[in-house]
Amino acid sequence: MAWSGPYNACTRAPAATASETDTLTPRTLLSSRRVCATAAPKPDSLEYAKAKLAAARAPPPAAENPSIVQRLLPAGLWALVSLQIGAFLSQGDKGVQIFIHLDEFMQPILSPTTKRDVLTERLERVSRGVSQNDTLKLSVLRAEGMADPLLGLLTSGEKNVSPAARNHAAKVLEYVGSIEAAQLEMVQRGMHAPVLALLRSEATALYLKKTLATLACHLASAPANVPTLVRAGVVGALHAEQEFSAKLRRKKVHVALRRLCAQLATAEEHATLLAELPAAERELVERYAADPLNEVQQH
Repeated sequence: MAWSGPYNACTRAPAATASETDTLTPRTLLSSRRVCATAAPKPDSLEYAKAKLAAARAPPPAAENPSIVQRLLPAGLWALVSLQIGAFLSQGDKGVQIFIHLDEFMQPILSPTTKRDVLTERLERVSRGVSQNDTLKLSVLRAEGMADPLLGLLTSGEKNVSPAARNHAAKVLEYVGSIEAAQLEMVQRGMHAPVLALLRSEATALYLKKTLATLACHLASAPANVPTLVRAGVVGALHAEQEFSAKLRRKKVHVALRRLCAQLATAEEHATLLAELPAAERELVERYAADPLNEVQQH
């Protein structure tokens, strides 16, 4: 049971009861007072000053010798973090290196004297880069003298321009046109006109038609581009591309046509625009607007 009685003020031990103090003698009382007086020196006493000085002069405790594991652990953690940061910065984003050295990469593409294999290799690398990096997409589009030569490569008859080089140039343009900022700029600069012309041409290779059809769908996905593209005949151009060969028919192109034509046929803001179109173009708009998507076959 815990003690509930008085305590000795010096030793914090239970104080003697009245029956116990009856047996104490003057000698034992004096002895207990001496023990209490020496147990806790007063702050202004000489013993207290000596004890404080001794504690100040005492050497600090010796530091433990770190083990090999403790020594190598920080270096190992730092190496692990460094490797992860390096992997993050180089996780397949080839567009970063091309962006940093854009002039170096584009110079062989723009030069008419570039060898055939070098031109194809550079176009392929730029195509891979722009597919992964939106900043590079805008840089290629906005850099002076770069976008128009890419369009020119699509129809170039130069000996150093191989079919593979044309295909890579088309893919670069397709990837560039996949973001809205580039879509608006490309239409404002009139880059859509040669694209639509190639879609209509029977001389255009199937791969180019397929790639440029995707680009045209990208451009038409920006609402601000709709009036310009519709007046330029985007509906007829995409329809011609889809009907040119069964190998070109794709669901995503049909869906893009369906949405565009449904918007033209139902939105009051496009009523005047629709009335301005040639009869054949208006007929296509009405046809695609009424065509259910579930009837389209994916190829």
